[in-house]
Amino acid sequence: MTFDRRQALPKPMASSSFRVPQASGTAHGATYNTKDNELTMHSAVDVQTEGKQPTHIQAEHGTLPRIPACWS
Repeated sequence: MTFDRRQALPKPMASSSFRVPQASGTAHGATYNTKDNELTMHSAVDVQTEGKQPTHIQAEHGTLPRIPACWS
C-alpha cells in the first residue's frame, strides 16, 4: 500500500489480503485509514473468521473498524 504523505491518506489497492486476530480475507479495491485504524474493502469481499463458530462471509463491500496493521 502507498500513502499520500501530504494528505496522510492511503491510495486504493487493486487487490489485497489481510489478517486480523480472528479473521482473514481478500478484497478488490481496499483502503486503510491510518488515522482511524480502519480498513474499507470496496468490492468482492471474502472473509473467513476463526474461533468457536467459524464463518465464511462474502459481501459487495465492507469495513473493519479499528484493526491492527496486519497486512499479509
